[in-house]
Amino acid sequence: MVSITVPDNYGYVFCFFLSRLPQVHLHLERISRFHFNPVQPTRIAKLIIYSAVIAVALGGIPLLSFVQGVVVTSLRKPAKVRYPQCYATPEQCKENPAAQKFNCAQRSHGNLLENMTQTMLFMLVAGLKYPNATAALGTAWIVFRALFAHGYITSEKANGGGRYNGGMFWLVQGALWGLAVFGVGLELLKF
Repeated sequence: MVSITVPDNYGYVFCFFLSRLPQVHLHLERISRFHFNPVQPTRIAKLIIYSAVIAVALGGIPLLSFVQGVVVTSLRKPAKVRYPQCYATPEQCKENPAAQKFNCAQRSHGNLLENMTQTMLFMLVAGLKYPNATAALGTAWIVFRALFAHGYITSEKANGGGRYNGGMFWLVQGALWGLAVFGVGLELLKF
C-alpha cells in the first residue's frame, strides 16, 4: 500500500481518481479519506469544470482536424492531384493555382496532426490541477490553429506567409506544456 499526502489546493479531479485506487491511501491535509463524500455539490461542480477540459481536448480539437480534412478533400479534385499522391508537384502548381492552394491546405492539416495529439495529452494532464486555465488555453489553441489554417490556405503571400496570422498557437501550446510538466508532472515525481 502506498500512502500519499496531497495539499488542499491540489486539483480535486486528481485526488478523486487517486482515492479510487485500492492500493493508495490518500491523506488530504484537512480531509481524511474516510470522510470523503464524492457526492458533495462542490466536488460535482469541480468535475463539471474538468468536463470543459475534456470537451475541448477530446471534442473541439478532433472536430478541427475533421473540418481541415474536409477542406483538404474538397481542394483535391480542383487541384487535379490523384490518390495516393499527397502533394501536387511544383510543375502542377505552376500550371494550376488550385494545386498550390491544395498543397497549403494539406501542409496545414499535416501540421495540425503533428501537434494535436501532444496538445490533447498535455491538456488532459494539466486540466487535473488547472481545469479553468487549461480549458481557456485549449480554446485559444483551437482559435489560433483555425487562423493558422485559414491564413495558410487563403493568403496570396509567398511561401504560405498567411499562416503567421495564427502563429500564436505555439505560445499557447508552450503554456499547456508548462502547466502539464511543471504544474502537475513535477509534483507527481515528488511522491
